[in-house]
Amino acid sequence: MEMVRMEAKSERLIMRSHIEICDGHLIFPEIEKGVDILKNKSNVPEDGGFIFYNENDEQICHIGIETKRKTLEVSYGTQAEYRGNGYMKEALNFLLKRFITENIKDDVYALICKNPESQHILEINGFRKESPYGNNGFWFVFDRELYKEN
Repeated sequence: MEMVRMEAKSERLIMRSHIEICDGHLIFPEIEKGVDILKNKSNVPEDGGFIFYNENDEQICHIGIETKRKTLEVSYGTQAEYRGNGYMKEALNFLLKRFITENIKDDVYALICKNPESQHILEINGFRKESPYGNNGFWFVFDRELYKEN
């Protein structure tokens, strides 16, 4: 089993990730280049984000982190059978609180395209609409002034 670098518990969820937080920055696991195919390990979700489990160790939802288009871009999803129960609201709120506590100063963005439920999750967690993207999308940015810990 892979070593988990970070584990924390919210009210109903256990967050696990191989991403570390150090001096206000996210530190991602190194990806080996020129990997020997015979020794290659499968990628694990904790390498690129934060995975949230219930007390039975079932994956409930995830929040991925990208740094290619924006400083920190979050994407997220909830397993179908757990949708509509407030898990993503709790997970995103928990992660943003952790970012604030750990003094992460980078702007946090999310891109939403025609998904009112997802947009609502962002807005109740302190994101505001920033700019259009393509024909039907919008960038949202986390606004620490709007954030209210739930």
